[in-house]
Amino acid sequence: MRGQASPRHHSPRIGVFRALVLGDMLCALPALKALRAAHPEAQLTLIGLPWAAELVARLPFIDRFIPFPDFPGLPEQPPDLVALPEFFDKTRAH
Repeated sequence: MRGQASPRHHSPRIGVFRALVLGDMLCALPALKALRAAHPEAQLTLIGLPWAAELVARLPFIDRFIPFPDFPGLPEQPPDLVALPEFFDKTRAH
């Protein structure tokens, strides 16, 4: 169901932006679990670097993943400037 509307699509939505590397993402997992526990009815979407899609697919407490193509000035990876407009359009639509 990743990338599609979840059964919670009529419920509140929470987006978490975490465009960092593996260690940072692993440190954020307890906070994401706590967020899910505090808001079990919400659709929880993680917005992160594309590599994180495989990790998120194994996390039952995250409903959706949106890959972030990075942005100029952020140091984690070179930005995909061609993909940015589509990312913004899809994220706004969601």
